[in-house]
Amino acid sequence: MYACKILLDRSKNVEENPCRGILPMEVGNKGIGVEVLTCSMKGEGAGQSMIKITDENDDVSVGYTVTGDGECNIVRSKEGVYVATVVNRRCLLSNLISRANCSLSAAVSRSETLTEWTLIGPTENAVFELLQSMRQHGYHIKLLFIRKSSPKVVLTRKQEHYFNTAMGLGYYDIPKRTGLDGLCRVLGCSKSSLNVVLREAERKIFLCYYDIGSMNRLEE
Repeated sequence: MYACKILLDRSKNVEENPCRGILPMEVGNKGIGVEVLTCSMKGEGAGQSMIKITDENDDVSVGYTVTGDGECNIVRSKEGVYVATVVNRRCLLSNLISRANCSLSAAVSRSETLTEWTLIGPTENAVFELLQSMRQHGYHIKLLFIRKSSPKVVLTRKQEHYFNTAMGLGYYDIPKRTGLDGLCRVLGCSKSSLNVVLREAERKIFLCYYDIGSMNRLEE
């Protein structure tokens, strides 16, 4: 298996059915800002994004909406800040990744326009062919590295969703940009449940890091 990390510049991408287009509002409206926090695949041709919405007027409508291209659920995180979970059933990127027999391991926002993606493929050629296909379809990407992948952390779907949400909303930032209460409002779960799921995910990640360190020490 091979892993690569890329920077995806969303300000220059040409997408026929972007996740932002499923939001029940005009993204360019005055006072409203959107930022894609995380992305994941839900199956061939479908993707899921978590999008942060800021509104100077604190007037975004919360709740669940459905369009011909997907669905969206918006919750209020705090005054003027909302989080939307968007399922895009016509996601071109998910389609390209699936066709290349690759998978999306992680996607984390680094700025308003840049998202850092980690992609996994069965061979080095498969990964390079995927990157070439993305560029041919108008995606602006910068390759940060490609290498043979280390032992992979296997998280459950819930652990991955909760952990990616925590990362995207800044729970692990220093200083923190959100706490357990804010995450619970977004994820719709209890604090005790969230704490257990995050600790289980963190333990798997720490054990993988420890295993990689042990392998490196044996090779020295």
